Parts: sequence; structure tokens; C-alpha cells
Amino acid sequence: MKTLRFHVVLMMLQACLVTGVNAKQCTVAGVTHQPLTQIVLKNYDGSQTTNTDSSGRFRFRVTIRSVQYFQLTFDRTIHLALIPGDSIFVTFD
Repeated sequence: MKTLRFHVVLMMLQACLVTGVNAKQCTVAGVTHQPLTQIVLKNYDGSQTTNTDSSGRFRFRVTIRSVQYFQLTFDRTIHLALIPGDSIFVTFD
């Protein structure tokens, strides 16, 4: 049975509360030990798909105006709550 451990490091670049916030870009990036694997980031608006590079790295950029919930899927699903301006790095062990 394969065990997948992950560490989420959350850096708040800006603390914005939801009312009247201008749209700001968020970054969700990470690394996995499996190169050239498909990663999906989705929320109620739709989804984005990317493949990890030859080193297992991936990156998504999304623009949001308020707190939004996302699902990051690779072997399993991680639930994320992004605030405008967030930068999140996920490591899959």
C-alpha cells in the first residue's frame, strides 16, 4: 500500500477580507516525486489542468476577488481556501 504524505506551506502575501477587494492573483505551486503527471485545480467556476515538468514541479495562477475554495487533485484531493494574493506551495512526498 502506497502512502502519500504532503506538507502544505501557506504564505499569506496579503490579508484581505472579502468585501470590496480588487481582483488579485494567487499562485498554487508544488512538487511531486512523479514527473510528467497530470495535476488538476478546480473550483465552482471550472478547472485548470497542467502536467508536472521533468522535475515534478507544477504551478497554477488564478485571479480572484474574494475567498474561494479549490480542489487540487493528484492521486488524492487537497482542499484549499485561497484569499486574494495568496501563494501556496504543496509538496507531495
